[in-house]
Amino acid sequence: MFGKGFVRDENFRLAGMTLEELRSLYRRQLDAKLDFWSKSGLEKEHGGFMCTMDHDGTVLNTEKNVTYQGRGVWVYSFLYNHFGKNPLHLETARQTKDFLLKYGRQKDSTWPQLLDREGRITSPFKGQIYDGLYVALGLQEYSQAIADSESWEVAVQSILKCIELYNQPSYGIGFGGPEQYPPGSRSQGVEMVIVDLLTRMLARHPDPRLKSIQDRTVEVLLQRFFNPEFELNNEILKHDYSYYTDKHWRNHLELGYSIASFWGLLYEAVRRNDTGIFKTTAERLRRHLEVAWDDVYGGLGTSMEVENGCIDYRKVAYVHQEAMIGILSVIEHLNENWARDWYSRIHRYAFEKFAIRGFPGWHSYMDRKCTPQQHVTRRENFHYPRFLMHGLLTIDRLSKQVGRAESGAGLSRTPVEGQT
Repeated sequence: MFGKGFVRDENFRLAGMTLEELRSLYRRQLDAKLDFWSKSGLEKEHGGFMCTMDHDGTVLNTEKNVTYQGRGVWVYSFLYNHFGKNPLHLETARQTKDFLLKYGRQKDSTWPQLLDREGRITSPFKGQIYDGLYVALGLQEYSQAIADSESWEVAVQSILKCIELYNQPSYGIGFGGPEQYPPGSRSQGVEMVIVDLLTRMLARHPDPRLKSIQDRTVEVLLQRFFNPEFELNNEILKHDYSYYTDKHWRNHLELGYSIASFWGLLYEAVRRNDTGIFKTTAERLRRHLEVAWDDVYGGLGTSMEVENGCIDYRKVAYVHQEAMIGILSVIEHLNENWARDWYSRIHRYAFEKFAIRGFPGWHSYMDRKCTPQQHVTRRENFHYPRFLMHGLLTIDRLSKQVGRAESGAGLSRTPVEGQT
């Protein structure tokens, strides 16, 4: 607890619900999502996840995106480690892990982008590091389930390789896409994944190599990406972490990545027991929520061009999910009224607008008005269950705090969810 703390409050509510009601809602949605995946998308013959599906679970393409495999290993390992040690969850994680190590692992510690159902590479490594980072995320969590030293070491080597590539001035050449960042750019989206990944790993093992990377990541997210001119985080910087002078890149923000980075920093601040980082990050989260909110139709926008005054108000579920993870952390540790108000506003919007009618889970990408989509080509296996699991763990801790008086004197740490 970093702030004023809770007083005994039997009438404590978030989004009009008691914590027990909120917990029940989260748990029902998590269970429904897991039931959906047990019937659709899990490839049980070879292992792994097929995420190219419609709402009803119809598989449209059997290719296996390596990022989604790493994310899937994390989800089911985290379920096993924190939610009852169900052997079926561990088996799903193990099968996917085995599939990745058998078919995706390369001798130089890089990872391809796509594999087919049987494990043949259909899209090789092209320089992008998100695949390697998410594989590392999954493997480090799996390693805790059964004390698997091989998975831990592969995770560490994958991270080190990703950082080696990221530190090259040529990083980004060949990625393609309609709006490719200039080569060598530093991306907040990359740092966002790193800060979360290394918070979890350092909570388990104080590897000095990983600590050095994390120290730099925290410093650049707090000091370099934050632009004091408009008090918002830039999305990309030059290779030396200085600002671009080009008007487009200097003004380009990815509000969703900023919000996701902030909850990663909040969790890292808890791991470090650093009140200053926590409070600074909480205020920046608040600022980005205020800027991102769509006052006409509700919900959070995804990106922005500052000087043009233009916000992309298309609604993306993960932005709202990441926001609620961060806001719940602020409520837990600071008990700020603004955080309770923002949680209630985003919760009411997201649970109403993103729900897929007739099927479990949420729409991932929608237009500004959140118009329901009749069909989709992807059911994501990561952000939604991660949001629900982190939410459940935080709600459980909040339930213990609300029922007792807290003096607020001194700092009392709560466990980082990377710890077992």
